[in-house]
Amino acid sequence: PAMESGLVDTTCSNADTNAMIKSGDYQEKINNFLLVQDASSTMSESWGKTFHYDSSKLEISKELVRCLNNTLPDNFDVNAGLRGFGPFYSEKGLIYGMEGYTKAGLDSAILSIGETGGVSPIANALIHGSYDLLDKPGKKAAILFSDGFNYDAASSPAASAASMKEMHGNHICIYTIPLGDDPKGRVIMEQIAAADTCGCVFR
Repeated sequence: PAMESGLVDTTCSNADTNAMIKSGDYQEKINNFLLVQDASSTMSESWGKTFHYDSSKLEISKELVRCLNNTLPDNFDVNAGLRGFGPFYSEKGLIYGMEGYTKAGLDSAILSIGETGGVSPIANALIHGSYDLLDKPGKKAAILFSDGFNYDAASSPAASAASMKEMHGNHICIYTIPLGDDPKGRVIMEQIAAADTCGCVFR
């Protein structure tokens, strides 16, 4: 997606997606998706040395989610959820879903994340995310938006991703979207995606 004034261009449209599905060039391959949004204290920082956006990593990642939401097809018959971590207790981290996906519902949920705080318990968020998806049949996708930095040293994000994969087997793919240019964070995000053969790191 294009960047304008430090944020993602929120004019992202699903017109092409709808046309591709109608023509048969695209096919819906998942039945459930869970977005996992890092809102820890380091996400209040700017991107870093590579890009100098006025907006924080959290604001940029929120706009990425909004762009993703806007490009999903109309009448997308899936279950969706949004889990945040950082300033949220684990029990309250599931901000939206898991329920029938609506564009308005997901947009409202991501906009409700208005502050950062705490460390980055990525491993804990992934474990809770595994249970968010547990009773949902069909194909699943978990997508993590994070800088991979300042995570809880007492637990392993990669091990939690492996546990998610073990719990859901071939029914799940795990994707990560690294934010910022911290190399240690990038390695963590790569390790999380590497726990799943069908997942990958997007940049």
